[in-house]
Amino acid sequence: MSEIAYRRPPTAIAIAASIVLIVASCGPGASPAPSPSTTASRTTPPATPPPTPTPTPTPAALEPITPTSGKALVRLEMGASETGSTLALVLYDDGSLVDLATWPPSVRSLTEAGRDLVVGRVRDTGSFTKSHTIPAQPVAHGFGLFAVTLVVDGAPVTVRGTNITCDSDAPPVDCKDDPETRVMLALVDALVDVTTWLPPSAFRDGHTGRHPYLAAKARVTSERIALRPDDWTNPEQSLSLVNWPLETVPSDLGQPVQLASQPDRTPRCGLIDGTRERAVRAALARLGSQSLENDPWTTIWDIWSDGPALLRLTLRPYLPDEAASCEESTLPAAPTLDGAPRPTLAGVLAASEGGIGPVQPASDLYVSIHRTADAGVVAQVSYYADGTVLFRDPSPPAVGLGALRLTPSGLSQLRQALDDSGLLTADYDEPIPEGAAYDHMTTIITPDVVLNASDRGRVAKATAIARLGAKLVDPASWLPRTAWTTDPSRLLPFRPVSLKYAVEPTTVSNDLVLTPVTAVDWPAGSSPAVRLANMTTQDAIALIAAIETTGAPRSGGPTSVEYLLATDVPGNALRVRVWVELNEWGR
Repeated sequence: MSEIAYRRPPTAIAIAASIVLIVASCGPGASPAPSPSTTASRTTPPATPPPTPTPTPTPAALEPITPTSGKALVRLEMGASETGSTLALVLYDDGSLVDLATWPPSVRSLTEAGRDLVVGRVRDTGSFTKSHTIPAQPVAHGFGLFAVTLVVDGAPVTVRGTNITCDSDAPPVDCKDDPETRVMLALVDALVDVTTWLPPSAFRDGHTGRHPYLAAKARVTSERIALRPDDWTNPEQSLSLVNWPLETVPSDLGQPVQLASQPDRTPRCGLIDGTRERAVRAALARLGSQSLENDPWTTIWDIWSDGPALLRLTLRPYLPDEAASCEESTLPAAPTLDGAPRPTLAGVLAASEGGIGPVQPASDLYVSIHRTADAGVVAQVSYYADGTVLFRDPSPPAVGLGALRLTPSGLSQLRQALDDSGLLTADYDEPIPEGAAYDHMTTIITPDVVLNASDRGRVAKATAIARLGAKLVDPASWLPRTAWTTDPSRLLPFRPVSLKYAVEPTTVSNDLVLTPVTAVDWPAGSSPAVRLANMTTQDAIALIAAIETTGAPRSGGPTSVEYLLATDVPGNALRVRVWVELNEWGR
């Protein structure tokens, strides 16, 4: 089987989190630790989940570590009151301190004495005489929770509490601190970064650095769905781009699994070792991935393969004390074309030869239709003064964005239809009673007017707006062939006239390992100099290719791409951005 690159779930590294520790006795030889500091991070976490951290590659100089013991001595979970907690740290009996606050996970290797110092620090809080809950301060939401469990001779003792103290950002009225809260917060601070208080002798070979975590076992699943020849594809997610490292082809990984609740599905599931896991993860690093919502350790890749077919590969690495499973309830959902990753700007530009785009960035008319059930986009279309009509998520052969162009006659017919509707004279926002049922919401925007209406059919003006929106997202269904410069049944690729290019300095964590600026063979029309400039499409394609050749990770969508590149100053980086100016809101 195979493992795949996985992404760190969103967790804070401050004490604004919910914490669970499980500590087993290390025997009478456990050494005492220094008294816990009385200072700790106590900022109240936000009510919304923190953003997913930038993936943190582990330094290649250190050898990967697989813990040799499955006996967990310390476990730490962190999160926020609104979002729940996730596993952040595990200390095993062999001294392997697996840190899940980095992603991929990393390991600090402790000596026996170092391991005992960590366990001793937990004991020395004096809080574990009996299970109890520290009295909570009366705050409504936006706080961290913790639960620390010490297991001694099989008897668990649990201490629970919150991270709210009287010197928090928003302390409650008549706040009264419980001293034990500060002790426990200081303990968690110490566990989050043991290098701040453990001596060098506590680390094997005196090395405090992070080793890559090498799983002893990882679950891999594979599942294919057949596509029709005219279904859209994403060239950036093609299996042909992957230098596959295993003898078994991706679609044959694992054994067939029979699903009682979904007999029509044909997933496969099995296990591989950590070395194969790392190899497959490296091979798929250039492709986009996502984490399974209910299990952030499971990473999903949706990849186009021969057939045509959409192939879903997933990998779930395990900790030494976890049990691997192919049970139906633990498997990911089947791949769907609707949920597959859309092309980034790199893919849009690569497929843009012979395409068209608007001359000016601001649209004259923007129309969108969204589903109310899941806020999903049904259609987004923009109209420009030069006759360009821009479509999001078009049908093949266009990818990401597609375009058509109206003739002057077609533009006149469009404007006449808008005038005849009588709707674009003033803003309108349909008054919808709370709890009213409807399927779609239509938004129409011009530089002067914003219209919002549902399809519930209860208000005449709202119904007219919804009908106009349905026409505008499918103009080829009512404008004649003579209104178009080309066949309106087949969208052209999107080809921007020009793009914006920016290089700007930024700061990053010293632990973040980035591709160096010097590794990029900067093509003509670009350089690592800090600036903001215009760029031709050809120059943009060349720059993106030069950066991606280095393996630098990217972020962005169909109209923008961004990279972080390391400078020769630790903690400093350059943010390189390329984007298309498409003001689709018209104002």
